Amino acid sequence: MFPATLPLGGTAFVAMLELTLVGEGWPLRRLPRIPAGLLAVLISWALALAVYGRLAGVDTPPGSDVIVRHGPVRGAVLGEVLVVIGAWQVLCHVV
Repeated sequence: MFPATLPLGGTAFVAMLELTLVGEGWPLRRLPRIPAGLLAVLISWALALAVYGRLAGVDTPPGSDVIVRHGPVRGAVLGEVLVVIGAWQVLCHVV
């Protein structure tokens, strides 16, 4: 499952960073902390599923039950790009 789910986790991570740190909680700041946090998690995973479903192309590793996905961007490349974006977000907005 690892290489196939990297774009999904990377997108959720980047979206959560964007909602909480980069945008300083802007769209959800007026809500109480717990509902805003739960809504941020739901939004980030919804975006992750949309990006994964639309862009990711995943090949089946030998001997696994991973379903082949045909998308315009290979899953490994999309995952790498998202990890780099997340690293730059952390470097620029946290450090």
